[in-house]
Amino acid sequence: MENLLTQHFKGILKEPQSNREEEIEKISQYIPRKVNREQNLALLRVITEKEVEEVVKTMAKNKAQGPDGFTTEFFQATWNFMKKDIVSIVEESR
Repeated sequence: MENLLTQHFKGILKEPQSNREEEIEKISQYIPRKVNREQNLALLRVITEKEVEEVVKTMAKNKAQGPDGFTTEFFQATWNFMKKDIVSIVEESR
Protein backbone atom coordinates (compact mmCIF):
# COMPACT_ATOMS: atom_id res chain seq x y z
CA MET A 1 0.00 0.00 0.00
CA GLU A 2 2.81 2.42 0.95
CA ASN A 3 4.58 1.77 -2.36
CA LEU A 4 1.35 2.26 -4.31
CA LEU A 5 0.66 5.61 -2.62
CA THR A 6 4.25 6.75 -3.08
CA GLN A 7 4.15 5.96 -6.81
CA HIS A 8 0.76 7.66 -7.17
CA PHE A 9 1.95 10.95 -5.67
CA LYS A 10 5.29 10.84 -7.49
CA GLY A 11 3.28 10.59 -10.71
CA ILE A 12 1.11 13.56 -9.80
CA LEU A 13 4.06 15.75 -8.82
CA LYS A 14 6.35 14.72 -11.68
CA GLU A 15 7.44 17.50 -14.03
CA PRO A 16 6.12 16.84 -17.55
CA GLN A 17 8.86 16.17 -20.09
CA SER A 18 7.63 18.57 -22.76
CA ASN A 19 9.35 21.29 -24.70
CA ARG A 20 7.95 24.59 -23.48
CA GLU A 21 9.95 26.92 -25.72
CA GLU A 22 7.02 27.70 -28.03
CA GLU A 23 4.76 28.59 -25.09
CA ILE A 24 7.50 30.66 -23.48
CA GLU A 25 7.97 32.60 -26.73
CA LYS A 26 4.22 33.29 -26.97
CA ILE A 27 4.08 34.61 -23.42
CA SER A 28 7.39 36.50 -23.64
CA GLN A 29 6.17 38.72 -26.46
CA TYR A 30 3.77 40.39 -24.01
CA ILE A 31 6.42 41.08 -21.36
CA PRO A 32 8.28 44.35 -21.95
CA ARG A 33 12.05 44.06 -22.03
CA LYS A 34 13.60 46.42 -19.49
CA VAL A 35 17.18 45.10 -19.72
CA ASN A 36 19.01 44.98 -23.04
CA ARG A 37 21.56 42.31 -23.99
CA GLU A 38 24.56 44.39 -22.94
CA GLN A 39 23.03 45.15 -19.54
CA ASN A 40 22.12 41.50 -19.07
CA LEU A 41 25.69 40.38 -19.80
CA ALA A 42 26.98 42.94 -17.28
CA LEU A 43 24.59 41.59 -14.65
CA LEU A 44 25.68 38.01 -15.32
CA ARG A 45 29.43 38.56 -15.19
CA VAL A 46 31.44 37.22 -12.29
CA ILE A 47 31.81 39.63 -9.38
CA THR A 48 35.40 39.93 -8.23
CA GLU A 49 36.71 39.96 -4.68
CA LYS A 50 38.29 43.35 -5.39
CA GLU A 51 34.90 44.85 -6.37
CA VAL A 52 33.24 43.59 -3.20
CA GLU A 53 36.16 44.83 -1.09
CA GLU A 54 35.89 48.31 -2.63
CA VAL A 55 32.19 48.44 -1.78
CA VAL A 56 32.80 47.24 1.79
CA LYS A 57 35.51 49.90 2.27
CA THR A 58 33.26 52.71 1.00
CA MET A 59 30.03 51.82 2.83
CA ALA A 60 28.62 54.47 5.17
CA LYS A 61 29.83 54.17 8.78
CA ASN A 62 27.60 53.35 11.76
CA LYS A 63 25.03 51.62 9.56
CA ALA A 64 23.65 48.11 9.71
CA GLN A 65 23.16 46.91 6.14
CA GLY A 66 20.46 44.42 7.06
CA PRO A 67 18.24 43.14 9.84
CA ASP A 68 21.06 41.07 11.37
CA GLY A 69 22.54 44.21 12.94
CA PHE A 70 26.09 43.73 11.62
CA THR A 71 27.52 47.19 11.00
CA THR A 72 29.80 48.42 8.26
CA GLU A 73 32.64 48.48 10.77
CA PHE A 74 32.13 44.77 11.47
CA PHE A 75 32.54 43.87 7.79
CA GLN A 76 35.54 46.16 7.42
CA ALA A 77 37.25 44.81 10.57
CA THR A 78 36.69 41.17 9.63
CA TRP A 79 37.32 41.50 5.90
CA ASN A 80 40.64 39.58 5.86
CA PHE A 81 39.18 36.35 7.15
CA MET A 82 35.54 36.81 6.06
CA LYS A 83 36.12 37.96 2.47
CA LYS A 84 35.66 34.54 0.83
CA ASP A 85 32.32 34.04 2.61
CA ILE A 86 31.14 37.58 1.86
CA VAL A 87 32.05 37.31 -1.85
CA SER A 88 30.30 33.93 -1.98
CA ILE A 89 27.14 35.42 -0.45
CA VAL A 90 27.21 38.30 -2.94
CA GLU A 91 27.59 35.83 -5.84
CA GLU A 92 24.75 33.64 -4.57
CA SER A 93 22.42 36.64 -4.27
CA ARG A 94 22.52 37.39 -7.99
